[in-house]
Amino acid sequence: MKNRLLGLDHGKNHIGLALSDPSGLLASPYLVINYLSKKELLTQLSDIIAKEQVNGLVIGLPLNKDGRKGKAAEEIEKFADFINHNLKLPVYLIDERFTSQQANVILNSSKMNLQKKKELTHKLSAALILQSYLDRQKNL
Repeated sequence: MKNRLLGLDHGKNHIGLALSDPSGLLASPYLVINYLSKKELLTQLSDIIAKEQVNGLVIGLPLNKDGRKGKAAEEIEKFADFINHNLKLPVYLIDERFTSQQANVILNSSKMNLQKKKELTHKLSAALILQSYLDRQKNL
């Protein structure tokens, strides 16, 4: 049975996505969704979920540096509830502190243009979020 998960790195008008392998062991950068409305976002996510046979979502939770929830984390929790309610899939939240910085460090040596680097940063952040979740599941 496939245990494919989709990782999300939520931004203002975009979401970086990562996809796990069918065994649920390895996360890979997938794509970036740009959207103008929640309806458009749900349509795009629904299409990807069906195409890739995803059965769960992992969303990065932006905790403060001290580990406490702030306004951004509360907004992501509301977003996760919205996604769960509309897509009817399990949603898992995981601490995403420093994933964007990690992605930037990984990409800093790259010679790609700024736009391409920005897009890859969002996908790579989603992959780091998802891989962190997958690694924790292996250690349970």
